[in-house]
Amino acid sequence: MAALLRFDQITKRYGRQVALDSLTLTVEAGEIFGFVGPNGAGKSTAIRIAMGFLHASAGRGELLGVPFAQARAARAGVGYVPDAPVFFASTPLEAVLFAGRLNSEDAGQTDADLRTRALELLRWLDLPVSFSGWRAAGKADARKLSRGQQQRLAIAQALVSHPRLLVLDEPTSALDPPGVSLVREALVRSRAEGTAVFFSSHQLQEVETLCDRAAFLAAGKLVAMGSMAELLREGDCVSITVRRLQPEDPFVRLHASTLSQAHSIAVSGDLVFVVPVHEQQCFLEQAWLAGAELVEVVRQRRRLQELFEMNRRASESGYVSGAQSDNPTDELRERP
Repeated sequence: MAALLRFDQITKRYGRQVALDSLTLTVEAGEIFGFVGPNGAGKSTAIRIAMGFLHASAGRGELLGVPFAQARAARAGVGYVPDAPVFFASTPLEAVLFAGRLNSEDAGQTDADLRTRALELLRWLDLPVSFSGWRAAGKADARKLSRGQQQRLAIAQALVSHPRLLVLDEPTSALDPPGVSLVREALVRSRAEGTAVFFSSHQLQEVETLCDRAAFLAAGKLVAMGSMAELLREGDCVSITVRRLQPEDPFVRLHASTLSQAHSIAVSGDLVFVVPVHEQQCFLEQAWLAGAELVEVVRQRRRLQELFEMNRRASESGYVSGAQSDNPTDELRERP
């Protein structure tokens, strides 16, 4: 199956600063792909390169099978939601119709079809359609909707022309739980229709629940990628409880980063370490040589939140260098 979005060794530099370092991934039709990482990891940089707002310093990519640099026409088949949507002075219905008319010819929609689709999306996403009493209150203007309503309105704009690919930058960041549920339903329905969905998010429960695959970005580098089952399986770890060791012992200091503060019991002298499954045997051998007494070994399964925190700490400790702010103002200021 041909990829609808492809990054192939995409790199973005600002002088000596590396915002994105050799990113390689693909997004297929009919899948929801989560793009996860801490602030400044490079997620928005990658999305803006795909959408043509930034130029890559190196590498190549394709949008709907067309190279990024030549994809202006192809972007008519993409529904895009930026992290901070902006609207003209218009009602929500007019805003959705405006977005649809930009691509209606490519989507094969008549004006009547477009209006029917726009009204359906507004009702589905719980956005105002009838404005009796709203104009007097000044609330008919899309610019004056709440932040959460504006995010849902941007999603309606992205969906109105039946895109082949949805690219969403933090689409649920300002939403309350009912709003998140509405967006979740929209993404699931889009996937069922064969649309590819690529979205960045800090709502890790949503990523874990919704996504078929996900990628972790840290300081511009891709540090993990796979199906949700693969990622969570790789995150499996063991909780190892030992005694007869002191906090100042060399072995404890060496493995301080794996020491579980929440489960260290000073009274009994037990120390609890949490280590990846593949490191279990080596850890136990080293602990035995250090004079530790093994109390118990318990298999655990990490959730996506824990994997996110692990990669965030790796980024902050300098495991990967060259982070760049995801702030759009910073990026546009430095755009060549």
